[in-house]
Amino acid sequence: MLSTVKNTSPLQYPAGRNPGFSSTHLAASTPRFSAVASGNGAFVSLLDNGVGTLQAGTPAAAIDPVMGPVTNMGNLGQINYPTRSVTTEAIYTMAGILAFTSFTGNQWLFSNGASAGTDFLIGSASVGFEFFNGSFAVSNISLVANVPYFVIGSISAATANFLVMNLNTGAIRTVSVAGLAVSAPSGAYIVGSNPISVGASNKIAAVMYSVGHLLSIAEMREWAQDPWTYWFPRKSDQIMSIAVRGVVAPVLAGRQNLAMM
Repeated sequence: MLSTVKNTSPLQYPAGRNPGFSSTHLAASTPRFSAVASGNGAFVSLLDNGVGTLQAGTPAAAIDPVMGPVTNMGNLGQINYPTRSVTTEAIYTMAGILAFTSFTGNQWLFSNGASAGTDFLIGSASVGFEFFNGSFAVSNISLVANVPYFVIGSISAATANFLVMNLNTGAIRTVSVAGLAVSAPSGAYIVGSNPISVGASNKIAAVMYSVGHLLSIAEMREWAQDPWTYWFPRKSDQIMSIAVRGVVAPVLAGRQNLAMM
């Protein structure tokens, strides 16, 4: 079971709150994917009953003192979620809570295509997070290994906005750069890799992907005041939730959302 010991800091894992989804969240416009670490080396898909497929590596469950339950992707971890949208959207937003255990090569958080699409990754510790779909939109916000971060990227053809928050200190860095013409996804989402390369030396607590609304830097900063709320809504905003087979999972529109087991 997830811990029920409550934390007082909004930057730490919100023990005592159930995972779920709130349509009132500022990043909730047209959600496509949302997941949290399941506690068994996989992820709980919060928007549907989709079950991920282990494509590579041996992801393992772990507990982080700040991020709580995480999935340690190791050096080769990759989990696919098939049969997803192939619609080309004008705007993508991707975000997550994670820490990097090393910076050997590129390190992916999420990709919206198994054979084509847009990736959200880091190129190196100094380059930081970037979007890639054949070309790059680069944040140049440097990162440090084994530091827990809350990260957001939101991109259109004109603009790419980034926010990186150190969850140990609360320090926030943001940047706006030129965007990319987004490419069509291919029908599967990937946590921990991209369509042609495998590699994710990171520990992931939560990840999301939505379309349709370009988050401004101001909106990103607002979200960063309570970074976990997209995945763990507060009671006043939360749609119903229940415990399922030892993992807390949400109920959306009266339909049980089973954890990936």
